[in-house]
Amino acid sequence: MSMFTFNIDTHSGVHIYTQIYQYIRHEIESGSLACHSKLPSTRGLAAHLQVSRNTVDMAYGQLMDEGYIEAMPKRGYFVCDIAHCRRRKNFRL
Repeated sequence: MSMFTFNIDTHSGVHIYTQIYQYIRHEIESGSLACHSKLPSTRGLAAHLQVSRNTVDMAYGQLMDEGYIEAMPKRGYFVCDIAHCRRRKNFRL
């Protein structure tokens, strides 16, 4: 697992959590983040990007809601097998 390094544009008018969400989603969709890859902790990523932990929580929450990542208690956040996670999410609805 490595930290994400990208520029956050505070003047773009796009919320910071949205920029984080879009970056991670793009990395997953492009295959740069493989299925089952562990993501940085919310605290670690927030410290690395110098943003609030709540900001990272919001980005991760959006990714979970859309089935891109899943949280495993006491283990962390992991990239989903997108098709599998989306099927499971739809099953719970």
